[in-house]
Amino acid sequence: MTTTAQQKVVQYLGEARASERALTRQLQSQIAITPRGSYRTALETHLRETRGHAERITERLEDLGERSNPVATAIGAAQSLAGQAPSEEAFAAAADLAAEDCSPTSDQRGSEEYKRHLARELTLRALRTATARALREEN
Repeated sequence: MTTTAQQKVVQYLGEARASERALTRQLQSQIAITPRGSYRTALETHLRETRGHAERITERLEDLGERSNPVATAIGAAQSLAGQAPSEEAFAAAADLAAEDCSPTSDQRGSEEYKRHLARELTLRALRTATARALREEN
């Protein structure tokens, strides 16, 4: 594939991944406010499928030499919280997004699985700490 053609493919795949991630965030926010039942189950199924699509696109991008952008990952996690009241469910959804969107590699410091777990846990801690500080400042 020529360099120009590969750049176009990477661009289109990047746009597709952004769309899948945006849909992931929308589904997570819908699930957070939907009561248990068949509709919520359908949303959760759709979320799993959408995450799978995003993961496959990410794999293709990595095959083409592209890596995820940590700044975009942080922005995506923050955007998933926009307009929502602080809650453990919202924090967990943002932390899951951060863990999914990061692209760690296994090395002497830890496995890919461990680093994804760490991204999730550190995101949760940061959100809890920021919320606690904001609430203290309001009082």
